[in-house]
Amino acid sequence: MKVFFVRTILVIFLAITTLPIYSESHTFKGKHSSIEFIQLTSSTGSTLALKIIPNDGWHVYWINPGDSGSSLIVDWEKLPNAYDGKWSWPTPERIDTGGIINFGYHKEAILISKGNPSSKLKGERISAEFQWMACKNECVPESAYLTAKNYSPKDRLFDSLSREIEVQLEKSHPQKMPSDWIASFQEKKDRFQFYLDTKETFPNKVPNIDFFPVHGEILSSQKPTFRQISSQSWEIGVLKSEYYSNDETELMEAVVSLGDKSFLITFQKENSYYFFQAILFAFLGGLLLNLMPCVFPILTMKAMSVVQSSSMLASDKRKDSLFYGLGVISFFWLLYLVFLALKIGGSNLGWGFQLQNPSFVFLLVLLFVFMGLQMLGWNEFSVGVSGKFANMTEKKGFWGSYFSGAIAVIVATPCTAPFMGTALAYAFSESAVVGLVVFSSLGVGMALPIILIQNSRFVAKLIPKPGNWMITFKEFLSFPLFLTAIWLLWVLSAIVDRNELFFSMGGLVVLIMLVWWFKKVKKPVFKTLLLSLILAGIIGLGLSFTQLGNQAKLQSNHDAGSSQKFTEQKFGFNNPVTYSKENLAALLETDSPIFFYFTADWCVTCKYNEKTVFKREDVEEYFQNNKIIVLKADWTNEDDAITEALESFGRNGVPLYVFYPPGNRNSPKILPQMLTKNLLETEINL
Repeated sequence: MKVFFVRTILVIFLAITTLPIYSESHTFKGKHSSIEFIQLTSSTGSTLALKIIPNDGWHVYWINPGDSGSSLIVDWEKLPNAYDGKWSWPTPERIDTGGIINFGYHKEAILISKGNPSSKLKGERISAEFQWMACKNECVPESAYLTAKNYSPKDRLFDSLSREIEVQLEKSHPQKMPSDWIASFQEKKDRFQFYLDTKETFPNKVPNIDFFPVHGEILSSQKPTFRQISSQSWEIGVLKSEYYSNDETELMEAVVSLGDKSFLITFQKENSYYFFQAILFAFLGGLLLNLMPCVFPILTMKAMSVVQSSSMLASDKRKDSLFYGLGVISFFWLLYLVFLALKIGGSNLGWGFQLQNPSFVFLLVLLFVFMGLQMLGWNEFSVGVSGKFANMTEKKGFWGSYFSGAIAVIVATPCTAPFMGTALAYAFSESAVVGLVVFSSLGVGMALPIILIQNSRFVAKLIPKPGNWMITFKEFLSFPLFLTAIWLLWVLSAIVDRNELFFSMGGLVVLIMLVWWFKKVKKPVFKTLLLSLILAGIIGLGLSFTQLGNQAKLQSNHDAGSSQKFTEQKFGFNNPVTYSKENLAALLETDSPIFFYFTADWCVTCKYNEKTVFKREDVEEYFQNNKIIVLKADWTNEDDAITEALESFGRNGVPLYVFYPPGNRNSPKILPQMLTKNLLETEINL
C-alpha cells in the first residue's frame, strides 16, 4: 500500500512539473533550457522569432531530430493570416551520442517566421503552447504556454532585435537554393546517391561539409559520403533509413553545409529527369500533341495544305514541310525563351501561362475568326483544273506553312500531352542550352507526322486530282476554326465577367465590319484610314483586356487569401476542397487518402479527364466508399500559390494528379496525365 501511495505521488509530481505554464509571459525558464517568443511589427512587414537556449551541456533538436528524440511541437491558440505557421530553422549540428546520431543545437537556436508583407496586423495577440525535448545523458520534455511580446519601431529594442534576426537569417539559417543549381538523386540498393551542381566555384577541399535530411523516415542520420567531382559539383551518398518503405519518392529536401554556407536544397529524382530520357519524352510528347483536341483545328488547316501539295514537285513538298517544321520548332524556342526571360525577371509562371492572359486569348479569338473567314473565301485563291494554283506563289506557300506551324504551337500550349510533364520540368530546371535541345525534340515530335504524311507517296495516291471540290473542302475546314474561336470565348468567360465578354464580342463584330468595309472601298486614302482603325481597335481591345487581366489576378489572389479553411471531411469529386496551403496542411493531418488535382478551364486535357472520368457515377461511388478527399487547385487565372505548388512536384503545367495514400504523407504518388476509370483505380490501389 505504501509503495502504491509513493508511486501515485511521484506520477502526480512528474505530471505537474511537465505541464505548460499558462500565462501572458513571452519567456519561460525551465530546468534545462529557456525559451523566448517575440514579434516585430512595422509598416514593411512582420516577423515572429522563437529563441530556444539549452543549458550548458544540454541540447535541443532540429526539425528532423535524427535517430532519437522529438522536434519542437507548436499548438497555436491564435495565429493571424499574416503567418503560415512554418518556421525557418537554423542549420543544425550533428550530435553523436555513442553511435546514435541526432540533429540539433548545443547553443541558442532562433526560429524565424516571416509574415506576409501585404497583411495588416492590428496588434493581435499571438499565443501558442510549445513542447520540446532537452537532452544530455537523458531527455526531458519541457513545455510552456507563451504569448508573443510585440515590438514596434517605437520601442527601444526594435532596431537591435531586427538586426539580430537579419544576422541570424544571413549567418545561421540555410539560404534558398539558387535557381541555376542542379540537384538530383538516384535510388540504389541500400542508399540514395545525390548529385549537386552549384554553378559556382568552391575550394577543392571544403571544410565543414555535411548533409542534413529533412525527412528522417527516408534517409539515415549516419554520416554521408561526399565525393567532389569538380570545384562546382559533388556526389553525396546517404544510407536509406530503416523505416524506408520502398515507395516512389520524387522529391527530397535537405540542408547541405558547404564550408561557411548552407543551403536548403530540393533534390529531384534523376531517373525522371535524365537528359536523354527527357529528350525522348519530349519527342513522344510532341507526337502525342497531334492527338490533343486543341491542335485539331490547325491540323485541319494543314490537311488543306497537304491536299494542295498533291500536285507539287517532290522538292517543293519537301521545302513546304520543312518550313512547317521550322515554324513548329522556332516557335517552341520562342515560347521557351519568353518563359525563361519572364521567370528570370521574377514572374511566377507555368506552362500555358499565356492562356491566363485575357488579351492573348482575345487576340487568338480574332486570329481564328479571321482564319475561318479566309477559309470561306475572303481571300480566295483559284484552283485550276490543270492542278496548278493560279494565285499561290512559292514564297507565299512556304511562309504560309511556316506560320501554320507557329500557330499550331501557340494553340497547343494549353495541352500537356503524356510524357511532356517530366520533360518540361527538366528543361526549365537546366541550362538554356539543354532547355532548347529538349524543346527542339518536342518540336520535331510534333512536326514529324505532318512531314511524313505530306511526303508520303501512298497518301498522295489517295488524294483525288485537284478541282473545284477543293474549294468546298477548304470552306468546310473553316468550321473547326470557328469552333476553336467559340472555345476560346468560353475560356475568356472564365477569366473576365459577363459584361466584359459581351464587350469583346461586340468589338469582334466591329472589327469584322471594318475588314468587310476595307474590302469594299477602292481609294487608297480610305483603305489607309480603315486599316488604321482596325489596328487601333485591336490594340485598344488588347490593352483593355490587359487591365482586366490584372484585375482578375488581384481578385484571384484576394479570393485565395480569404478562402474558407477546411473544417469538415467530405469525400469525392462532388465535394472538392479548394486548394490553399492551409487546407493542404490540414488535410495531411487527417487519416483519409487525398486526391490532389490541378486543372484549368483552358486545359483541354484537364476537361476531357474531368468529363470522362471524374464525373462518372461509379468513380464518385469509388471515392465515397474509400473516403477519398478531393483537393482541387484551379489554375485558370494566374495564381502564385498554385504555381508554387506545381513546382513543388517538379511540374510546370496542368494537368497534374497527385495521390497521398493514408499513413504515408511524405511520398505522394504522381499519376499519369491521361486517365481512365480503371487506370485511376489501379494507381490509387486502395
